[in-house]
Amino acid sequence: MFKFEEKTYDWSIAEINSKIVNRTIIIHPEWQRNFVWGLKEKQLLIDSIMRGIPIPAIYLAKTQSKKGNEYVFSVIDGQQRLKTIDDFLGKGFSIKYQGSKTTWDNLAEEERQNILDYRIHAHLIPNPERADISLLFERLNKSSVRLRKMELWNCTYWTSGGI
Repeated sequence: MFKFEEKTYDWSIAEINSKIVNRTIIIHPEWQRNFVWGLKEKQLLIDSIMRGIPIPAIYLAKTQSKKGNEYVFSVIDGQQRLKTIDDFLGKGFSIKYQGSKTTWDNLAEEERQNILDYRIHAHLIPNPERADISLLFERLNKSSVRLRKMELWNCTYWTSGGI
């Protein structure tokens, strides 16, 4: 049975993007499903990042590369989020921002820098066995219960004086 590496990381999107470009992070290892998010989910993620809303951590299998003394990180959980970020930075889609459609290129330098500085928590699983990856992948992807419309409505329109 695996254990999480004692040290986890908070990587900036700039660091993550560099690792994706250099193929140190493998977004689509052989166990991953295909990319399934639509434009609405992708836009919502980028909007969350731009607003500084925390997004879930990513889980990566940390293995030694074929070069010997370097490591690669294969995505166990977080593929949809990382692919969306990679696509947005690569000018793959537009978002609605401040009332109009915009792309990465059209954002002000300060807004782009805020995105690049945004930090994502990464859990690294060192040298996992195939069974470890399967177990974690299944647990992270099968155990959530979708909110019902009434539960979302309640969160939006609650009236108690707690906050």
